[in-house]
Amino acid sequence: MLPDSQGLQISCLATGFYPRHINLTLFRDGQPVDDDKITGGEILPNGDGTYQMRKSLLISEEELHEEHKYNCSMKRLNLDNKLDITFVAESNPGSSTQSVVFSVLMFMCVAVFIITALIIWRKRRAAGRGSEMSQSKYSPTPCSHSLMALATYIDGQTPFPEFSVVLMLDDLQIVYYDSVTWKAVYRSHSNSKYCDEEQSDADTVFQHMYNGMKFRAFHLKDQKNDTDGIHVHQLLAGCELLNDGNPGLFHFWDGFNGQNIDHFTFDVEKDNIQKKRPWTVIASQIKWLQVMFMYESVHHPICIKVLRRYLVMKKNNVMRKVKPRVRLIRKTFSDSQELQISCLATGFYPRHINLTLFKDGHPVDDDQITGGEILPNGDGTYQMRKSLLISKEELREGHKYNCTMKHLNLDNKLDITFDVAETDPQSSSLSVVVSVLVLMCVAVLIITALIIWKKRRAAGQGSKTSESDYSLTPSSLQDET
Repeated sequence: MLPDSQGLQISCLATGFYPRHINLTLFRDGQPVDDDKITGGEILPNGDGTYQMRKSLLISEEELHEEHKYNCSMKRLNLDNKLDITFVAESNPGSSTQSVVFSVLMFMCVAVFIITALIIWRKRRAAGRGSEMSQSKYSPTPCSHSLMALATYIDGQTPFPEFSVVLMLDDLQIVYYDSVTWKAVYRSHSNSKYCDEEQSDADTVFQHMYNGMKFRAFHLKDQKNDTDGIHVHQLLAGCELLNDGNPGLFHFWDGFNGQNIDHFTFDVEKDNIQKKRPWTVIASQIKWLQVMFMYESVHHPICIKVLRRYLVMKKNNVMRKVKPRVRLIRKTFSDSQELQISCLATGFYPRHINLTLFKDGHPVDDDQITGGEILPNGDGTYQMRKSLLISKEELREGHKYNCTMKHLNLDNKLDITFDVAETDPQSSSLSVVVSVLVLMCVAVLIITALIIWKKRRAAGQGSKTSESDYSLTPSSLQDET
């Protein structure tokens, strides 16, 4: 519910799906809602390799009283039938707003007491916290920019285009292309001076990808003896531009039905191609030479040209630098009396970051750490969290734990030490409860004292008034004499 506009926002979120293609539509009274009334709709990655999409619609107060029917319809490869979910959009904005205000006020009252108690508790705990620089050596992630094309070819009957491509400048989508229109669609207005050239380049590169993927999908189905059903062939290819302005490697990944089947890199400086995985479908050596010629002489030059051009056009987005904000988080498990420490870096850009947990000056093994994925924030920045579970026995041994971070926007390595001195979770919780109770008692005493003081003051003012009335009588006494 939106109290300012007295409206209601409904959202339909689909998450955890793979592959990334999905058809999500909002309906009003059985008719699709116009795109200009919908917010969202971008396909975003999750941390586990799946994807998510959210679409939202703002319903005005007048539309709420009209009691329209809203529903969300979803189609994708893994759904045998269309999934249809109905929203109930009938609500009372006034009562909802009052309940929200009342809940906020109650929460604020409780939060004042709890926060005060927590401040006292944390001050005791933070007395011994310090920061020492670790002796381990770090090397920063090389600064580079990339232009990558993710192409998808679908063999079989689906509601999605047979062929589609998403072109990404670093982590910014700039172009969409599919077999429905065979036209490049830009997320923002392209420079009109290059429109014809870019459309010609897109046709050259993407249609070559389409023909090659269609050929390979046909032979891969035959090799795997699986010609029925739906098959998805995906290709990720693109180039890099290093921070010194020189071209980096050209990368090529090929996957079929979720399995990585081919991978090679091309070094333009050394004119060298390295096969990371053997090609599964090559009719002959001549065919291999033809493919390599296209990537060396056509794809790579066009890729570098477009990458340089869009780095200038989108420099405010992809060349910005935002420093990470760091939080240290402790969580005690009362059942096992184990302590989980977490190091969270958030709000940084670009996405490359080096975050490491140390125990007594040595990096903690990866199999003991949870997290570590770089996840997107809603404002275009990124976050990373790494957590370590410390047993009760390790807490008694008094090890030293610290979190070290290296990012392009940090002049020096950032090193923060955890205070994991042995604590009794029950006694800590008890101290917080006692502190809250003491604060509540003090508050009651202060309020009671104020009430008593006001009553005495009011009584004193009344007595003074009566005395002042009596003191006005001397003149009358003189008259009597």
